[in-house]
Amino acid sequence: MKTFLSASLLAAAMLAPAPAVAAIPADSLFQIIRARSVHRANADWARLDSSYRSGMADAKNERDTVRTVVRLFEALGDVHSQLMVDGRPYAHSPDYDVPTLARLRPLVQRSQREAGIARTALLDGRWLYVRVPGMSAWSGNRVNEASQALADSLCARAGGAAGEKIKGVVLDLRANSGGNLAIMAAGLGALLGDGELGASLDADGRRTRVFSLAGGEFSMNGVALARANPRCPASFATLPVAVIIGPATISSGSITAMLFRGRPRTALIGEPTAAGYTTGNDWIPLDGRVQLNLATEYNADRTGTVHRESVAPDIRVNGDDDFTDLPHDPKVWRAIRWLTAEAKRK
Repeated sequence: MKTFLSASLLAAAMLAPAPAVAAIPADSLFQIIRARSVHRANADWARLDSSYRSGMADAKNERDTVRTVVRLFEALGDVHSQLMVDGRPYAHSPDYDVPTLARLRPLVQRSQREAGIARTALLDGRWLYVRVPGMSAWSGNRVNEASQALADSLCARAGGAAGEKIKGVVLDLRANSGGNLAIMAAGLGALLGDGELGASLDADGRRTRVFSLAGGEFSMNGVALARANPRCPASFATLPVAVIIGPATISSGSITAMLFRGRPRTALIGEPTAAGYTTGNDWIPLDGRVQLNLATEYNADRTGTVHRESVAPDIRVNGDDDFTDLPHDPKVWRAIRWLTAEAKRK
């Protein structure tokens, strides 16, 4: 399974004029979506088939063809699937009002600037702050290198006496725009701990994939996808962890947050993750120019709870993100307050 960011939250599915070249395989697309979409059970396929065929019959160029596919995503209520043409994604993007767009813009811009690079800080001498943006690498060596880099960022402040002073972790996923889930799961393995972390389910509720972690190796159905050698103290697996999430936590960023659901001494803080982006997607090549990144599954956490739309926080804290003054960021402040109380329980 590959989980991607489907489209910018700040842009509609903008369709640039496309040249009249090889036709998009319209019939194949429709049949694959009908057979495999996670949203298929609630769809009126007779109506959708008629509308789709009409759109394709009226299409005068490739741009019109692409629009017809995007309208099918829209009719299914699917914001996470993409049609890829010559490497460019086309999707049905959510509509946001002006105030919401103004609020999301800085988060999305930060996610784009910081992609692939984790940032850490030590707050009050006791709390390790780790901000994890989207991580996108796909070839074997680069996946493991990226996983190791994230693990090293997490553990860099944990050596010697400094590690003994760390009493809890603030894991900030607010600017995580998705990418390769395996990198983030393996890289955060020291916190997640070994065992089964969650699963994927098809539209009929059958488990299709199981996520697990063992010794820094993240696997799906027993197939290793990423590995990192954790260098944190063993105690990190039992530290309290406050995971901060929000409306720009998207796709595999949301699934990373979900993997922490059911972990002991863990709380999710902030706002629900982006609606509609918690599905598992499959990458389906159709020809040399056209691929389909299709939402085919829902995901469940280690307790068995299915997150069909978003991942919700345990403690709701709205708005007012301040990444320049972390101790005064309301969500970081609330995370530290929770960690303080949790640390006293031990």
